[in-house]
Amino acid sequence: MGHLALHPDMNQLALCSVKEGLWQYRARPEEPEANLFAAELLMPEPLFSPRCQAEEPSFELIELLAGEFQTSLTATALRYVEQGPWDCCAVWSQNGNIRWISTSESFRWKLREGRLGPRTYALDFTESPDKATLLRKEVAALQWLESDRDVARVREQSRPIGAEGLLTLLWVEADPGEEWWGEEHDEPDPERFTPDGRRRRW
Repeated sequence: MGHLALHPDMNQLALCSVKEGLWQYRARPEEPEANLFAAELLMPEPLFSPRCQAEEPSFELIELLAGEFQTSLTATALRYVEQGPWDCCAVWSQNGNIRWISTSESFRWKLREGRLGPRTYALDFTESPDKATLLRKEVAALQWLESDRDVARVREQSRPIGAEGLLTLLWVEADPGEEWWGEEHDEPDPERFTPDGRRRRW
């Protein structure tokens, strides 16, 4: 429906092809536009967003929302990441390799790409699904992030999708002891701090 409404002049049979590679998907805007259309149609922000506010991120909540809105787990997780108030992201991996990442607008950390970290529960689940846990667990920040600066804790939780896919919900809690200057904050005083935010030595 999104393609029919937004891209009426395009060949509808050529869109949404599962044979396309991820780079092709990213190279053209039609698929993300149709996905946004579908998300707003099936999970309208005025109805969906209030249901994301009360609880901390978890697949239990996302599964509840998926049942309520009659949407797939992956689509619901992406919408939850977008609409929720938390610094979180959804990571899709196959055979232990990260395929795509979707982060909340407030997410300010750079995630590691390529192979899943060797001490992540997501990799444990990939290699030994019968022994892995579906519970939310705390994990070392550097297993997922390029840097652990201003990170208090990182928690992850995964759900298998299909035969080889794994969807992981990642939640980062900032360290309240660290100072952070983002777009919504004043710049640090240049007489006390360097341009990169480090305190000047006297």
